[in-house]
Amino acid sequence: MSLGVLTAIGDSASIKTASFDAIFSALSSDSRFRVLSSPSIRVKSGSHGVITVGADVPVLGSVSYDGAGKPVQSVKMMSSGVIFDLKPFVTESSVDLTVNQQISNFVPTTNGVNSSPTLLKRDISTVVGTTHDEVIFLGGLVEVKKSEDTSGFSFLPSWTHSGGSDESRSELLLILQVQKLERKI
Repeated sequence: MSLGVLTAIGDSASIKTASFDAIFSALSSDSRFRVLSSPSIRVKSGSHGVITVGADVPVLGSVSYDGAGKPVQSVKMMSSGVIFDLKPFVTESSVDLTVNQQISNFVPTTNGVNSSPTLLKRDISTVVGTTHDEVIFLGGLVEVKKSEDTSGFSFLPSWTHSGGSDESRSELLLILQVQKLERKI
């Protein structure tokens, strides 16, 4: 299969091709990859476009005081999950994209303000230049999870205990195809 011209720099790569579906199909058939979301978004040059696949979670905000001096706690909603924010700048021959990616989730807080959750996040920001129909691969949001488990009676020596460990690795790979749409007047 010929996909076009591949250019790789660090954790990113771009392919000059008109067949985004062929790339998507090839990755979908590989069991190492799992599609989290495949949205499409149209963004005007200089404006922000945001895609969020996740949840809005209530967290404690600022404290204010009413007329009687009684404290009033505000609550604000914060997004978590897979969040993708882009801002294109379109020129005659290219498109420069400011890309922000975030993977996040909330966990119970064990220190500080226990009644509000803690946001765990991984994010990356970059600016890339592309042309019409070019496909860009952006990686780098890697998560490694390690867990250890032991079992046995606490009153027996530790050498009688059994245990095991597990390690998993995941990386968010963003596949992005930019298409310039001509504005008809």
